[in-house]
Amino acid sequence: MGVLGTVVSAAAAVMAYAVMREDISFEAGLAVCVGCAGVWFLSSFPAGSSLFSCNTEYIMYRLDYWFSTSKSSKPLALLIATVVLIAICGVLLEIVEPQGLSTALWVSWTWVADTGAHTELPFGMSRVVAFIGTIGGMIVFALLVGIVADEISEQVDNLRKGTTQVLESGHTLILNWSDKTLPLLTELALANESEGGGVVVILSDHDKTKMEEWIETAEIDLKGTKVVCRSGRPTSGTDLARVSSTTARSIVVLSPPDAAPDAADADVLRVVLSLVYKLDEEQETPHIVVELCDMDNEQLVQLVGKNRVETVVSHDVIGRLMIQCARQPMMGQILAEILSFDGCEIYMEEWPVLEGVTFSSVAFAFDDAIPIGVVSSDGIHLNPSDDLVLAPGDRVVVIAEDDDTYKPKVRRTAPSPGILPPWKPDTPVPEKFLFINWRRDMDDMIVALDKQVPKGSILYLFSGKPEREQIKALREGGLDPTMLRNLRVFYRTGNSVLRKNLEELKLEEFHSILVLAEESDDHRHASDSRSLATLLLVRDIQDTRRNQRSPRRAVLSPMSLSTPLPEVTSLVSEVLDPHTRVLVSQIDKSDYVMSNDILSAAIAQISENRNLNPVFRELLGADGAEFYLRPARMYVWDNEEACFWDIAARARARNETALGYRVNGVNKAIINPPDKEARRVWGPLDEVLVLSED
Repeated sequence: MGVLGTVVSAAAAVMAYAVMREDISFEAGLAVCVGCAGVWFLSSFPAGSSLFSCNTEYIMYRLDYWFSTSKSSKPLALLIATVVLIAICGVLLEIVEPQGLSTALWVSWTWVADTGAHTELPFGMSRVVAFIGTIGGMIVFALLVGIVADEISEQVDNLRKGTTQVLESGHTLILNWSDKTLPLLTELALANESEGGGVVVILSDHDKTKMEEWIETAEIDLKGTKVVCRSGRPTSGTDLARVSSTTARSIVVLSPPDAAPDAADADVLRVVLSLVYKLDEEQETPHIVVELCDMDNEQLVQLVGKNRVETVVSHDVIGRLMIQCARQPMMGQILAEILSFDGCEIYMEEWPVLEGVTFSSVAFAFDDAIPIGVVSSDGIHLNPSDDLVLAPGDRVVVIAEDDDTYKPKVRRTAPSPGILPPWKPDTPVPEKFLFINWRRDMDDMIVALDKQVPKGSILYLFSGKPEREQIKALREGGLDPTMLRNLRVFYRTGNSVLRKNLEELKLEEFHSILVLAEESDDHRHASDSRSLATLLLVRDIQDTRRNQRSPRRAVLSPMSLSTPLPEVTSLVSEVLDPHTRVLVSQIDKSDYVMSNDILSAAIAQISENRNLNPVFRELLGADGAEFYLRPARMYVWDNEEACFWDIAARARARNETALGYRVNGVNKAIINPPDKEARRVWGPLDEVLVLSED
């Protein structure tokens, strides 16, 4: 008979007993008994019978689909169940105790809503109905609490996962997370400091809480800037809409760190396509700053992004930067200061009062800034000639503390350079260079170095790659080492943190040693640890050998006989983690290049002002004007007392632009001196920072 049959039979017996006691009418009892018999009859069919199987399966399928696709399915189902419960209890109450259906339904509602509403009922069938309604009400309330708790939990999970909508405008949007994200945040915080802080939104496939933890661990001084992290795919239009990409002031697309260069550039191209599709063609903002790995992909990205995209080829920039620093120690620190928002940076602005004025006068028109070039209708002119005349619409490029700290003084006349001290540059002699570790763009670095060194110079490549693989990698990059004009390249294989491998090289014979960051390392701390160990080993080996130098010195190769031994070797290391630079600076006569920080600073500058990208391209490129540290004796006589304006005038006489100076023994250059009229005695070992073509 089954459990259901037993329950139905018991209910029918109770109804019969109630009729006998005249608690309910005969007709009502009969209706209830017939209903119970019908329920028992229907339940007697097997679950798989043809009468119910199709309909039951279809109903369950529709319910399953409804609950899985509709967010309102649970509360709506609970509402329907509550209404059905109230209706059943109301009808039963009307049957056992006639009082009007509307009144019975209201009483039924009170039983469902309040568990104590039936306590004063007399004993009888109405109390049984009230008990059923109260039990059902308790179940409804428990389900309601569960639904509310699930909804709250889901909303909290959405907040934790970073899937909610960002309601911001005029913000900076960063897509992807890489080792440049934290330095970029630092620069953007400095840029927004004068405005009381801004908003930076980061969209990455990393977990939101993980990104927030990284930012907190880095201990970045955000200076009032609010950082909003969201988890998602930068290639997804839905996720881009969720971070308000169309209302951003600028968008920065960083190269994915875990992908191969070509794959990373392909991913960046997809992101740019998604952004261009969402942005209105007539909408001027935001512009998109894109980091690429390979210069060959730059033209394609610019074609897709049209006039919205500013590209920065990271490997190319860092490679050329490392070459500059290998040739000129301290140049990494100088570039970091000029490109960063902390201190003096580059600005450009149109000054109508300077129209018709030659650059020879413009160069001395600012007390609190140093003009370095002019942007005109035909392009950018850095370190232009003195006879360049500013036309309407031309903008003056300057190095200044901030964009509101300088104004021109038109009536100032350029000081006379006077008699320049005699200067005859040293006769170029071949130099020896050592690159430790391998970079993917090693071929580009070698080509750039070959253009800057005297003929007969030597370059040694020392890495974990076998010699055949090094030559193969260079040739695959488009470089035939035998076709270089000034360099001869030699190859050595070994581990850069093993002393016995480094001792096989005659480290004391090199003029410049460059320790590159290991690209194979998964974490920048590991790469910096290896670089630091290499620096310590190289410097210790050099000092030991120089102290034990004999009249008959060892040679690296027969070619080294034509090159004198250097007194001091320039030792420069590429550093990825800002905390490492303090340790590197403690190594005697060692310099460092914060490659990620410098590149991140340039990206931040371009995100704030896209017109700066052509300026940075020339400053960090292979051609055009570059920064140089010149001996002060090129501009002043021995023990001469002169002010910075005098130095600047003599630099202009040599077709150069003076930007600052470095006092001998001080590891920091003074850029854009605040008091340019202050006179001082210049020592023979002081240096002047200039912008020059050569």
